[in-house]
Amino acid sequence: MRALPSYLRRIGLVLFAGLSVTLLLCILVDPLWYHQGNRLTGRNIGFNERVAKLNRLLPRTQDFDCVILGSSRTTLLNGEYFQKSRCFNLAVSLGMVGEFVAFAEYLQKRGFRPTTVYVGVDAFNFFTANVAATIPDHVRRHADPPHWLRSYLTLDALQFSVRGLLGKSPTPRYYTADFSVAIEAGRRVYRPNPADLLPSAKRRLPPARTFQREHVQHYRRLLDIYADSDLTFYVPPISLWRVHDFYQRGEIEGYLQGIHAVAQLGRPLLDFSVPSALTVDPQRTYDGSHYDLSVNQDIARMLEGESCRTCLRVDGMAQADYRRAFAFAFEQRRTQVLAEHQLATRARQ
Repeated sequence: MRALPSYLRRIGLVLFAGLSVTLLLCILVDPLWYHQGNRLTGRNIGFNERVAKLNRLLPRTQDFDCVILGSSRTTLLNGEYFQKSRCFNLAVSLGMVGEFVAFAEYLQKRGFRPTTVYVGVDAFNFFTANVAATIPDHVRRHADPPHWLRSYLTLDALQFSVRGLLGKSPTPRYYTADFSVAIEAGRRVYRPNPADLLPSAKRRLPPARTFQREHVQHYRRLLDIYADSDLTFYVPPISLWRVHDFYQRGEIEGYLQGIHAVAQLGRPLLDFSVPSALTVDPQRTYDGSHYDLSVNQDIARMLEGESCRTCLRVDGMAQADYRRAFAFAFEQRRTQVLAEHQLATRARQ
């Protein structure tokens, strides 16, 4: 047999070297969390949380009796904040309720039946009929996840690894060496303008979205899957200014209607988006939507049964009563912020 030409051997060596470097870097950074995470910097970035979090959970289901589902707001609810359960946080950025159903069915078929479940309820589910978003292919097919070797011999994995090595997170959130979520200090600061809350304030807002009732059936399906679990719904906090935008766009009715519809499914629902001392404080959030870790630690305690200091228990409330209570809290807090703004303005003059 004739030896390969020298140029083919060189090409083969270059390819082998490139694949070897790619594989080594991916193993060390571990961007999809198959192994021990980023062993070079200790900072794990959620480039593809839908795949990576399942990669973390599937080999360790026996270590948990609780699962947390939700969007990026709920990713900040670290599992170790809960004292009564061993919780795994399966929340993902832009997580939609249809995805939660797919994850729940997938994990149930693999024998994971948590006794406790917490589900974040987000407004964007109420205003779109596309509540399934991006479900990983192996979850749709109820198949095993792709082998790590197959996943890490790709350009996407190489790109993730390089960005992970450089600490290039697409958001101010990242995951520590033990895969708890953390927030980069000072990367983004929330500075809402109190004057925007004035009745006469004119702001350019996107067109009003139409309320879609289809979301309720997906939350109901979650209850069917977790019929034997202690399931609690909660609405993560959002700032007073974001609530004000709902009023300004004419979406507040659909927002409250959506939350109340979920609350009627027969499980507890705690609404932390109701205006409170928490949601008027810009220092507790980096964008008015994602709240700091101490806030989420408090939320965990309230979800486990402490008195609801910064939330409203919606299940059991009539819709009209819920609407009135929310509107009263909004007007009370809006008046407070405007009064403080007026005093500060006079002091500067």
